[in-house]
Amino acid sequence: MKWFLVGAGVAAVIAMAAMAHADGSSDELFLRALSEAGVEYSDPQEAIATGKAVCESLDEGNSINQTVRGVKNANPYLSETKAARFVAIARAAYCGGVN
Repeated sequence: MKWFLVGAGVAAVIAMAAMAHADGSSDELFLRALSEAGVEYSDPQEAIATGKAVCESLDEGNSINQTVRGVKNANPYLSETKAARFVAIARAAYCGGVN
């Protein structure tokens, strides 16, 4: 589990770096960071809504691991690793990376 979280942390660092050096809205940057991390999505608006829901989940007191499981369960086509990347990128884009 430790390596799993390290990988998610690396994805977050990459996402924050990409967002810090790019122009555009946070939604555009979020989608770009997902693509660059190899996290596929079929509906951009659904991906954005799910990304914002990550912050709500964390604000409600759920742990990062619980939030990753929630994203994975709602999107069974995502591997656990990609669900963790999704959560890390969403935290960087919408939660300020603080939650």
